Amino acid sequence: MRCKMLSFGVIAAVMAAVAAFSAGASAAESPSALLEKGIYTEETVGDLDAAAKLYEKAVAEATKMEAVAAKAQYRLGLCLLKQKKNDEAVAAFKKLIEAYPNQKDWVAKAKKHVPGQAELMLGKVPWKDGEFMQLAIKAGEGSRVGAMVWAVESAKLDGKDVCRMTLHRYVGEMGSGVSHVEANPITSEPIKSMIRNPILGSAEAEYPPGEVVATTKDRTGKKSVHKEKLDKVYYDQEQACQILRRLPLAVGYKGVLPLFIPASSMKLDLPFEVVGKETLEVPAGKFECYKVPLPTINQTLWYTTDAHHYLVQIESAGATIGLEQLGLSKPGKTRIYKDDQMGYSFSVPAGWYYYPTTSGDGPKCFVLLDPEEFAINFVGVWKKEKKDDKQADGKKAVRDSAEQAVTARTKELKNYKIRPDSWKEFTVGGLPAVSVIGDYMQVQQKKSDYSVQVLGQTTRALMRLSSCDPDKLDGLRAEFDKIVKTLKIK
Repeated sequence: MRCKMLSFGVIAAVMAAVAAFSAGASAAESPSALLEKGIYTEETVGDLDAAAKLYEKAVAEATKMEAVAAKAQYRLGLCLLKQKKNDEAVAAFKKLIEAYPNQKDWVAKAKKHVPGQAELMLGKVPWKDGEFMQLAIKAGEGSRVGAMVWAVESAKLDGKDVCRMTLHRYVGEMGSGVSHVEANPITSEPIKSMIRNPILGSAEAEYPPGEVVATTKDRTGKKSVHKEKLDKVYYDQEQACQILRRLPLAVGYKGVLPLFIPASSMKLDLPFEVVGKETLEVPAGKFECYKVPLPTINQTLWYTTDAHHYLVQIESAGATIGLEQLGLSKPGKTRIYKDDQMGYSFSVPAGWYYYPTTSGDGPKCFVLLDPEEFAINFVGVWKKEKKDDKQADGKKAVRDSAEQAVTARTKELKNYKIRPDSWKEFTVGGLPAVSVIGDYMQVQQKKSDYSVQVLGQTTRALMRLSSCDPDKLDGLRAEFDKIVKTLKIK
């Protein structure tokens, strides 16, 4: 009887154990338990195939448990990496990023294993407030054809502090343009951007969290809007050169710069690598630089090896773009440009830039880049010819000079017509001056210009605001006249 009771007790215990095992087996079917079992099978048992199946099952059964599913998906990716199934592992990590965007910790870990997904680690801001870098563009044969200016300044957007990154491009009237990007002053993440070319049209982008809204307009005014979700931080394409300055550049350092291109509504993951150091001599001086090729877009950039990481040179499509000036442009401050030998000077307000288009001992010609580039602003200074000295009446001489300029303009622009009632006589720096307004067509668009002639004793000057939309002329002329009033010639 005792034996029977003992046997029964053993059987009861066994039955209890079986029941407990069954309950455990049932519990093991929950996503959490499957995940733990998968980890045990992978790390303790060492059966990677079985562990992968358990992770897959945990993911499939955890539709309402995102955190567990994301962790299981991540472990699946690691498991595949250990099996050297790299392509399948990357696919698993991508699936995590796409399927569980709210699981930010797991998404961040997964991105480290996906080429082009790892977040860039930006260093301290290397620029000063109001800093600008001006680079000259030279064609393959060495002739100067334009300029590019990168500038950074503090600004306000909807009452909040932002960092405003500006890029001016000038390669003749057809190639001019300006862009602005308002960005977070600490992280440099874009908030809003604009790029405009007076001939091709414009593009704008807004970057609310996890999204971008891009709006484009062609030169006829036709508008197109594109909205897209973003699974990571994308910088605006117009920030690219500045963002690279914030990276921990060193020989061998490489990464992928995620960019959004508003004009085409495209994302671009741009790979880069610091391949070495080189010493370059450019108009601004001699600099030790990091060389950074960007093979995807067929460009090579050089940045200084110091903490500022100034952009020194770009090689692109047969053109060389070299640093010619570093400076500061501060609100309320003007910058004076002068040439004692030629005998002229003038000042430009903050946000304007000065691009000489000629060099040597002959005439001096410049393009002034205004903050919004709604016009092409030209300044030319020449030594007077001997025949000009015979003109005793300064007012008549300056009017004759202005009319000669109008004749030349009419030959240059076949449909150019002046406004007869726009002639004005006045003085600049005590010297006789005259101005006139003209209208013309440019690439099927109505344009206006405003010209000022000033005549000195040995020098004459032409200052012109051109390629301007007629409805903006009055406002732009008021700003341009501020520069005209500062002109001094001999």
